[in-house]
Amino acid sequence: MSALSYKVLHGFQASAGQPGLIARGLREIGVDAANVIVGHNRFGYPADFHFPDASRTTMRRVLADVGADFDIIHIHAITPFYTKRLPVFPMGTDLLALKAAGKRIVIHFRGSEVRLPSVFQAASPYNYVADDPDGLVARFPEAGQRLYIDLCRSIADEIAVTDPELLSYVPEAKIIPRAIDMADWSHVGLPQRERPLIVHAPSRQGVKGTRHILSAVQTLRAEGLQFDFQLVENMPQNEVRNIYESCDIIVDQLRIGWYGVLATEGMALGKAVVSYIRDDLLPTFGDAPPVMVANPQTIASVLRNLITSSRLRAEVAERGHAFCRENHDARLVAQSCAALYERVLSRPSGIDLRAYMEVNERQERIGLSLRANAQVQASSEARPSRLTLRYWKRLYQLYREKGPGNFLRMAATKLTKGG
Repeated sequence: MSALSYKVLHGFQASAGQPGLIARGLREIGVDAANVIVGHNRFGYPADFHFPDASRTTMRRVLADVGADFDIIHIHAITPFYTKRLPVFPMGTDLLALKAAGKRIVIHFRGSEVRLPSVFQAASPYNYVADDPDGLVARFPEAGQRLYIDLCRSIADEIAVTDPELLSYVPEAKIIPRAIDMADWSHVGLPQRERPLIVHAPSRQGVKGTRHILSAVQTLRAEGLQFDFQLVENMPQNEVRNIYESCDIIVDQLRIGWYGVLATEGMALGKAVVSYIRDDLLPTFGDAPPVMVANPQTIASVLRNLITSSRLRAEVAERGHAFCRENHDARLVAQSCAALYERVLSRPSGIDLRAYMEVNERQERIGLSLRANAQVQASSEARPSRLTLRYWKRLYQLYREKGPGNFLRMAATKLTKGG
């Protein structure tokens, strides 16, 4: 297959609009690419194909009817037959079917589905493993994550992650960074005003460290600093975009260890962005990071410095915008994807059979355990316990011995005394 003659399908989640952006960037460099969203598209991200029903029946139809026309299936975050919490049957059969049909598979991990709690806890002192404020740790238990990663390793032709923080959990992955359309998110720079506007737009407050940001804002206001603050949640996209364009400072997140999509958008617009970068990952940037680095302990001082220094805001904004153009432009990200696809197409496709059989055995054990637990639960609900039977037998015996009147008086006395 000659260069650029292949077809790529990106799917199957909305994933903050990233699959659609990358597909569009690929088309701009000559690759025949499309994206599909299966399920609710809450924020109306662009999709070449959209199937609102997220049932497995719909997913089968999408794989058979849409996937059949493509050579490479680039899967973002979770696979089509992904099963919540623990990877049980039929998870994995989707990938095997695609391989049997001659498709090449790239799996692109994007966050919580592979952020192993034990590694996260050791790497980031501000992790959310213990408090799990948004339920992500419970939703993605580590045993399930590890089995999911091993399943993907055994079948996929290539595995990617979005940033160095996620590389901590899947070290062999290739980094395909977050993409942004620099023409759509064109540079507007910093407004000329005396009171800077700080914006924070969390997708999940607990994970992003929102309470620490709100506490810092309260502290700085008590100090008498002149600034405005806006928490952006549950608003139409056009209104959100207007707020971003009019602000000076965008606070991304304080707990994960790398910046996200919001920070990328802020850098593209030419805003001063604040985010937490893990200490061990700071050398990735060379001389200076493209964002002001802050954590829950330092966010007040970092914001204080930015509020009181227009020069510092301008320096951070300029540095971030240049970095964004060099690393996140959708066409450049698309070129990285194309290079990865060409490497995949240049070598034989297959699966690691031994690794997959080990995964398959673990899946079977989990399935048997879940079925056994379900049977025990159903049996206990259908059959009264011995204690319950003994209690009712004794109660009936007392009723027979004492007679109805005495029995009722005894019961009333016992209830009155609270016994």
